[in-house]
Amino acid sequence: MQRDGLTQEQAERRVAAQMPLNEKRGMANHVIENSGGREDAHRQVLKLHTKLEDSMDFLAVRVIAIVATTGLGGILLYAAKMLLS
Repeated sequence: MQRDGLTQEQAERRVAAQMPLNEKRGMANHVIENSGGREDAHRQVLKLHTKLEDSMDFLAVRVIAIVATTGLGGILLYAAKMLLS
């Protein structure tokens, strides 16, 4: 309320308008439980990060990133050669 300058009534309306937590969980691929301490949430994030790194789920994203980076590097190299010649 303080951060957004809301009244009690405005804050309650915002909370009531949100999707129930169980529905959000049902739609999520991964959930980080943050009702515990900061260290517990951090541990969960590290565990999920390791799991995702080891999975094939993001292989396509990695390949696209590598191809895009390599392609951009090639374009810059070509442009530099054109400017220097």
